[in-house]
Amino acid sequence: MSVPSLSRPAPRRSTAVRLLVAAALAMILGTVVPPLIADVRTMVPTGQLGTFRTEPAEATALHLSGLANQEVPPQNAAEPACADPAQARLGCYRVSGQMVFDRATTTATADAFSEVKVDSHLTVRLEGLRVAEVTDHSILARASALPVTEPVSSTSVTVPALATDITSVPSYRTGLTHFFPPTSERRSYPYFDLVANDSTPIDFIDEAKVGDVDVFTYSQSLGAVDLLRAAAGSQNAEGEAPTDSGDLQSALEQAVTDYSSGMTSLQRVFTGPAERFYSAEERAALGLAAEEVVQPSPYYTVDRVLTVEPDTGVILDAEETYYIFLAGSPEEAEAMAQRPPHPERTVFHAETRWDEETRQAQLDLVTPTLRLFRALQIIAWIFTTAAFLLLVAGVVTVARIRAARRERLLAVAP
Repeated sequence: MSVPSLSRPAPRRSTAVRLLVAAALAMILGTVVPPLIADVRTMVPTGQLGTFRTEPAEATALHLSGLANQEVPPQNAAEPACADPAQARLGCYRVSGQMVFDRATTTATADAFSEVKVDSHLTVRLEGLRVAEVTDHSILARASALPVTEPVSSTSVTVPALATDITSVPSYRTGLTHFFPPTSERRSYPYFDLVANDSTPIDFIDEAKVGDVDVFTYSQSLGAVDLLRAAAGSQNAEGEAPTDSGDLQSALEQAVTDYSSGMTSLQRVFTGPAERFYSAEERAALGLAAEEVVQPSPYYTVDRVLTVEPDTGVILDAEETYYIFLAGSPEEAEAMAQRPPHPERTVFHAETRWDEETRQAQLDLVTPTLRLFRALQIIAWIFTTAAFLLLVAGVVTVARIRAARRERLLAVAP
């Protein structure tokens, strides 16, 4: 009478195959699918409209139309020094009030899925009156938020007070504008300033929190930029201004459309006797006579701090200080850029920050994506853990199959 075997039956080979295949599938689901979903979700979206407004802030501006027409603004007309508009100093044309920046940015599908068209329109208002508008068009790589390497970007600046437009030709662009790259890093990025028409580094400075969200802050300080040279450079696809004075003037005339009196409008408001632009002390230092005719150029500088959610690249807050002023040389401009706003030669000065509604809207924009990322991390952990357990089970099953085979071989051996 035979005794039945108490050993466990040998597993089937198909069981081991199923376990190993399931382990491979779980590994794919845990390590490949979540990153793919995250990459698609963090691409610059299409079909999106974003509106951005700054908090009302006290700003100073030169009354350009009054200066061009020799009409002192009513709020300054009672000043004795401003009685004769033809002889009045620039300070007689300086006005101040509440300044607000409004920007609308839209994204749309491009010819390629990996690209997105971005159009932006900024309106600057002083006490409700438009003082400037900036329109921008670019095509970005959706995965990096950087411009495509084609001459397709363009910018237009409108100054209603002078009935003047400054429009660029389609050009190359190398820096970020309205978005940061997903998975932003603790490093510097090229950042394109629409007014300066140039890219310079914006530097990582710190980590912080906005509510429960971890953020990075980046800072950029732009040195004095000659706006006339920047306008001339906008007529070149590479953004480079001509070095020859004749070519520079020609490019400037191509860039500027003056609906009132041609190019003379910009030149006229910034041309006059030195005593209009410089104090007696400044004239003495520069060797200028009071009646000597000068034509200082407008220069521009900006300091900005941007708060970025690094996983999505969405900008959550922007603090910027804009300063446009008149200077007779690049050296003079650089010195002025380091000092407080000049009492006479300030064309525009404002310290801005996105208002609470804009900041909250940006935070609300990233919150669902961050929740998705957390869910994807959990899913990835579950599937990778399952893959490991299934792999262990598969290896154990293969080992049992081989052990059973050896037993059978030993059992039939003589």
